[in-house]
Amino acid sequence: MVKRLFNRSDAKAILNIQLPEDDTKDGWMWMGEPSGLFSIRLACRTIRGGTSITQADTKWKIIWKSAIHPRLKLIWWQLERDVFQTRGKLANFMDLNTVHCPMCGEDVETIFHLLWKCSLAKAIWFNSSMGLRVELIDVNGWDQWKDWFMVDTHRPPNLTFLEIIVTALCVVETVWQERNSIVHSQLRRPISKVAFTVNSKIRDHIMVASNAVVDFCEWRPPPESWLCCNYDIAYDEDGVILATVRSSTTDLLIGEGLAVCMAAELMIEMRAKYVIFQSDNVEVTRDLSTDIGIDIHFKLTHLRVCTMYILLQNGKRRQSINRNLDPQGVCLNKYDPKSNPSESK
Repeated sequence: MVKRLFNRSDAKAILNIQLPEDDTKDGWMWMGEPSGLFSIRLACRTIRGGTSITQADTKWKIIWKSAIHPRLKLIWWQLERDVFQTRGKLANFMDLNTVHCPMCGEDVETIFHLLWKCSLAKAIWFNSSMGLRVELIDVNGWDQWKDWFMVDTHRPPNLTFLEIIVTALCVVETVWQERNSIVHSQLRRPISKVAFTVNSKIRDHIMVASNAVVDFCEWRPPPESWLCCNYDIAYDEDGVILATVRSSTTDLLIGEGLAVCMAAELMIEMRAKYVIFQSDNVEVTRDLSTDIGIDIHFKLTHLRVCTMYILLQNGKRRQSINRNLDPQGVCLNKYDPKSNPSESK
């Protein structure tokens, strides 16, 4: 049949194909790739008529393979594609009452204006840890901005290009949210609060990008007859949102300490006999779990839970921190700040 359907050379090549001994189903193979696997990227490259990696391919690869948070990758991609629906862009398709920036009103609203030229953006950059004076750097577009800061001597000392990219992306995200709040809800926050928000965001994202976030804990259920008491704190620019024992405070470390005291009170009210306290603040759990006399953070000296058992789980590593552990269980007694710490039992 093969010899009848094909010419002599093709039939010979087909008949010389070695077949597997086992019964194997036929499958599809993409001839444009040695692996035989099809992908949209390779198909587009084949249609364009080339196999070499273009400069644009390299740019997208840098974005998607960077160590930053996926949300910032999306913002970076939006900047590269210039897809933010600013007034300057929308004016090309519809009639608008104004094309000026809704925050400063000084220039046509473009995404680069919101990143670098707007008075709010200038205030954020100046109030950041870098203290940049935007008006001293003459750049007028996103590509020009990247080329400028790509040079090591143009950046603040000890600051990598990735870190300043992260800062720029956090500025864009925050200013764009503030812009939408003004345009759609007529709500404008004080610049100090906006700067506080973006600086906190920058610190967190730079830690993620530099792989400086450590001690991720893996949650596991407690042993039988034990309870898990998870405590944490939530706060914003105005102070602590979580109720506190004595008074509200904007100090994160104090808030974490107050949170564990509240957690201990709750367990006492529930008459829990065995409790594992779990927290994401290593400093608080360590300092509140040490014997009196061992140095702890000075802010926590009057927020001592007398007896705690802290269990941290981290993959293969299992670390236990305990102080005065009762053989019959965990005795939870809240320390009275007015009393002598050495007399607290």
